[in-house]
Amino acid sequence: NTGQAVVAQFKFTALVGTNGNATRITSSLQLPYVYSELSIPPETDIAKLLASDVKSAK
Repeated sequence: NTGQAVVAQFKFTALVGTNGNATRITSSLQLPYVYSELSIPPETDIAKLLASDVKSAK
């Protein structure tokens, strides 16, 4: 490691119906083989945003 940040990206495919139901059609990540040594502190604004519910516009 040269002191630069290491970033990982995980992609998946989902089907979203007109009624708002979403179904993931690719396999899940294979835990415990996929993990992070880093975390987002729960008291931060971004952690609160990530924990909030997603609402669809109709």
